Amino acid sequence: MYKKMKKVFSMLTAASLTAAIAACIPASAADLAKVEVGETVEAEDLTLNGLEVWTSIYNDQVPGYSGDGFVYLTNGSIEFEVEAEEDGMYEIWTSYVQILDKEEPRQQSIEINGTEYTCQAAYTNTWQPLKFGTFRFKKGTNVVKLTNKYGYAAHDTVTVKKAELPDLSVASSDTCDKNATPEAKGLMRYLKDMYGSHMLTGQQEIYGGGHTQDSPNGYSGEDLLGY
Repeated sequence: MYKKMKKVFSMLTAASLTAAIAACIPASAADLAKVEVGETVEAEDLTLNGLEVWTSIYNDQVPGYSGDGFVYLTNGSIEFEVEAEEDGMYEIWTSYVQILDKEEPRQQSIEINGTEYTCQAAYTNTWQPLKFGTFRFKKGTNVVKLTNKYGYAAHDTVTVKKAELPDLSVASSDTCDKNATPEAKGLMRYLKDMYGSHMLTGQQEIYGGGHTQDSPNGYSGEDLLGY
């Protein structure tokens, strides 16, 4: 009898530990819905966290959606994985409506592998395409997460496709200004060589009286350009 009780206790302990370990697994390691490049899927078929499928927005009907309904992106997220065959630039689109504000767009947020970007969802009471942006995907698995940043919008479908970038292989890297400095000409050549392969970012902050030696931060515009 004692051996049987000991065996049962061991099994219960193992089950409890398994459940505890599973609960500690981060969300990024969970099984997410998959979207293939070039595919359009119903938003309700993706991984929904804290969200439900709607067929109307309270008393407002929004006919024209496909599938069983749409996902109203409120206090939750839509997540999925994209398997990219190669490093490169990809576009993410949704079919959406936004009926909250005719004057001010609602901010929607997208995370690509943990890096957040935002886009503006203008007012529309009919389903329209919304481009979240063009993003760099790494070869292999990429995790995408849609949330609202400020204000709600409804999303019916999600599309992932390879970005169609202009062919600059035949474009000239010459500057339009014949009197441009050697540094400007070098920058133009660099931008042309890097186009479609990398992302360049920059930021300039203006504090108080601006970037002058007399400003509180003590930085000048030349100082910043030297960084």
